[in-house]
Amino acid sequence: MKYELRFNDDQIKKSLHASVKRHIRNTVQLNIKNLERKVKEKYAAKVRKTPEYMNIVSERSTFRTELGVPNSPAVLESIIEALLDNVEVRINRIANDESAYIIPITITLFDEKIMKRILNVPGATYYSENMRGTVTEVPWLSWLLLSGNEPVVYGFKVMYNKERWSRTDNAIMTPSNENYSIPERFSGTRNDNFLTRAAIDTVEELPLIIQKEIIGKL
Repeated sequence: MKYELRFNDDQIKKSLHASVKRHIRNTVQLNIKNLERKVKEKYAAKVRKTPEYMNIVSERSTFRTELGVPNSPAVLESIIEALLDNVEVRINRIANDESAYIIPITITLFDEKIMKRILNVPGATYYSENMRGTVTEVPWLSWLLLSGNEPVVYGFKVMYNKERWSRTDNAIMTPSNENYSIPERFSGTRNDNFLTRAAIDTVEELPLIIQKEIIGKL
């Protein structure tokens, strides 16, 4: 008994493409969590290298004493943790044409939704009590991310070397004809702040990360 199987070129190509896409999809799905972890590690490292982060946690920084963030190193780390919890890495449907396979990977580091969540993290604001007992909410992270060079405290200026009265062992705010703004070298706006700049720096390194974690394993 004899069987004869015949395939045309279209059938072979279709079967081959299906097999290759299945292999790609399985490999990507197997390694997508590693990719996400590496992206998050890189993003966190970029945030920690920003002048804003380094000055807010530094014991010798006057900017730390200006903002007055209590326990600033732990607060900044909790903000980074919340930031990374919202980073998203996902694979979409794999496609192909005659010459290449396309692997659509969506990576979201920072957007408006993440901004809102970060601004609601515990520690993104604190309460300050002056010598008269008046309590004021200080939304320091919102100032830093959104206010640019606009005044954030009206009728006050920062004075230094006031260890006796300062919560941060240096600076206090005192009534003045001046207004206080975030220093220009640290100030941020909705689309240009230390978190968005860290995200942009991370994006520049994504091709190498994807090459190592995904493409190199196909």
